[in-house]
Amino acid sequence: MRLLIAPLTYTRAVLGMVFVAVLTIVLSGPTMLFGTLGKERLTTLCMWGWSRLVLIFFGVRLDVQGAENLPASGGAILAFNHQSNFDIPALTGAVLRTIRYGAKIELFSLPFFGPAVRAAGCLPIARNNRREVLKIYREASGRLNRGIFFALAPEGTRQEKPEIGTFKRGPFIFASSSDVPVVPVVIEGADRVLGKGHAFANVHALVSTIQIRFLPPLRALQKPAAIGDELPNEVVTDLTDRTRAAIVGCYEAIRVRP
Repeated sequence: MRLLIAPLTYTRAVLGMVFVAVLTIVLSGPTMLFGTLGKERLTTLCMWGWSRLVLIFFGVRLDVQGAENLPASGGAILAFNHQSNFDIPALTGAVLRTIRYGAKIELFSLPFFGPAVRAAGCLPIARNNRREVLKIYREASGRLNRGIFFALAPEGTRQEKPEIGTFKRGPFIFASSSDVPVVPVVIEGADRVLGKGHAFANVHALVSTIQIRFLPPLRALQKPAAIGDELPNEVVTDLTDRTRAAIVGCYEAIRVRP
């Protein structure tokens, strides 16, 4: 069966590179404009539309559960396991909410894409500079009160195997010092669409499914004396461990094994 569909899926994958490039160029203008003007809803609509069109083109369906666990008001940190570059369109396309990302700082230098995500309010993460990352988080803390969700990958990078890696503490310092909940998010199946180190997306199937589960929100056991104040190490560690345990438990329960 794979031999029969391979010409179709590889052709789609190659054309998809062109499609994504053109779509990014076309939507980068409105995204930069709306982002610069502070039009969060219109910026979100551009990002959601880009994501949905990418998913449709590559034959990716979403199985989304638990969206009711997203806070109806106020901000939150969405802590997700990082499998693939397709995590971003999958998570963005899953719900029409104001989601912004932390992304490695190198991406902000890319033509069209970089200026667009910067104007949209995504966070440039210098992964080897903890002090700079925490500074970025502190500066973004006030935006959480406006109902923005920041989606962050505590593993820090994509995983090469279908397993959950070690979590870094940065996102949980951000959440606890900002006094907002952490919503654990499980993504399963994105690695089958485009695994780390692979160039062509979804070449093994005409249609693939990515599962997304929004789990019940978690909070730090202690509130900061003032927004932006960093909490004790044990409080941050506890929130980190509870979030990872929730993600691991759900991931193992829904994981599709070959």
